[in-house]
Amino acid sequence: MTQPLIGATLTATIAALLCTLSLGARAQTTRLDSLSDWQALGDAVGNATTATLSTAAVESGETPLSAGSALIWFELEAALGHGVDLGSDSYEGSALQGSFLAAAGTTLAFQWRLATQDADPGFADRAFVIVDGQVQTLGTAGAAPVAGRFSQTFRTGGAHTLSFGVLDVNDVSGVSTLSVDGWQVTAVPEPAALSLMTLGLAGLGGLARARRRRA
Repeated sequence: MTQPLIGATLTATIAALLCTLSLGARAQTTRLDSLSDWQALGDAVGNATTATLSTAAVESGETPLSAGSALIWFELEAALGHGVDLGSDSYEGSALQGSFLAAAGTTLAFQWRLATQDADPGFADRAFVIVDGQVQTLGTAGAAPVAGRFSQTFRTGGAHTLSFGVLDVNDVSGVSTLSVDGWQVTAVPEPAALSLMTLGLAGLGGLARARRRRA
């Protein structure tokens, strides 16, 4: 008489697990493991693991990389949200933005490269990243391209927003380009999903043992 009880418990556990995963998928607005559906703000293009952004604006007689065009600083700040302040020296720029669910301990990382035309120390364009409204500078453009690696580990689970982009500083002349590649995510399953999965596996084990006893 134990088999029906185990079977019912297992069915309920699996249903609850699927429901939890489905709710998580609906709350996630962009995929964390791919840049292909992140929101382009200005002149930005991306695919699964790479992205390219520029400060090119049609109004300045420049040729953007995409169908978009770099945004004036106040437009870009408004699009980024979270009360973001890009700095009083910013004139225009572009960004990619994603909103997603991530468990505590999830880490994302990428390589970046910033290059500019007609570098001038007084007009040093810069690349930035924003994590949950907190702005960080990735690098400042110079005569030679600059490059580095960014990594972020989320200490708390739940909804997060991350953006990265490039800015014209002190004027709008010249075009700076930010290239991102090697996008990598080390994901940690949500505790609730792990618990349900463990219960489901335990139920499968109990069902198998019950069947062996009957045999």
